[in-house]
Amino acid sequence: MAMNSDAPSKHGGSGGGELEKRVASVETRLGVIERTMVTAEVLQRELGALRQEIHEGFGELRKEMHAESIAVRGEIATVRGEVATVRGEVATVRGEVARMPFETVKWLLAVFGIAAAITTAVYNIWFR
Repeated sequence: MAMNSDAPSKHGGSGGGELEKRVASVETRLGVIERTMVTAEVLQRELGALRQEIHEGFGELRKEMHAESIAVRGEIATVRGEVATVRGEVATVRGEVARMPFETVKWLLAVFGIAAAITTAVYNIWFR
């Protein structure tokens, strides 16, 4: 619908120039609408592609985090087992430490008994 704005009006009068201006104005508006529509279509297509990339990225991230959480859980279970082993060893050492005073007293009594026996033997031999 493009009209040559340089051509004089065939109908005469001032109405022809105004009509050409109106038609040119409508054509300009249609051109803007057309460019805007193309831009909107491109924008929607790009937004869709971006959404898809983000969705895929989050999916991969979710898979990696799940795998890492499983690995961390395994490590936690291993550490818990090691802690239980250490606790068992600490309990054994505590038992040994608790028995040490009794063992020490027992050994001291044995030593004093042997010393008393030697002293008694020496006394009996020396003073008899």
